[in-house]
Amino acid sequence: MNAGPVAVEGLIGIDKNADSTVMYDAIGRWAAQGTISQAIGDEAARLMAVSDVVGRYNTLRPRLVEEQAAREERDSLRQLIETRWEAMSSAVNWLAAHHAYIVAVADARRAVDTWERCATAAAEIDFTIRSAAEQGAYKQILAAGHPPIEPLDCDVRAAAAQLRANLDQAHAHRRRVTAETLAVAVQSAATRPA
Repeated sequence: MNAGPVAVEGLIGIDKNADSTVMYDAIGRWAAQGTISQAIGDEAARLMAVSDVVGRYNTLRPRLVEEQAAREERDSLRQLIETRWEAMSSAVNWLAAHHAYIVAVADARRAVDTWERCATAAAEIDFTIRSAAEQGAYKQILAAGHPPIEPLDCDVRAAAAQLRANLDQAHAHRRRVTAETLAVAVQSAATRPA
């Protein structure tokens, strides 16, 4: 996904010096045309709103892209745990299959941590549209073919804690099942004639 900076009317919102130059140039053109000061003031306010919305978009969009990639990785690794657990029931080399399962659990835990960091960074940016000028700027972004902003609608910390709890609960249960299997295997090996 392309999360490069978006420009609307030459404004990108993440470089205030560049945006100031664009605004001064635009207002200078209005003044040179003899536009009344109220209209110049209104245009300056509109351009500031455009800069603000584009800046928040350009800050939030890459964070949402990172969050989405981290979420996909997290979910893929959580599914891999299930696949590897199932593979253990028919594995010829049970210890290798068990090790692969343990690695998948550890990787999934790290992926939950990574997702939480990415999601927290994305949730820090407020993308509330507050005025008609901001709505106009957002419409320009969308009209240029850029994707809409869909802020995260979850409590990131609580969601990550729940994911970790689910991983831990399932893993604890599977450790008990595995211990029973190993106990039978050890007992069987001990009673086998030499």
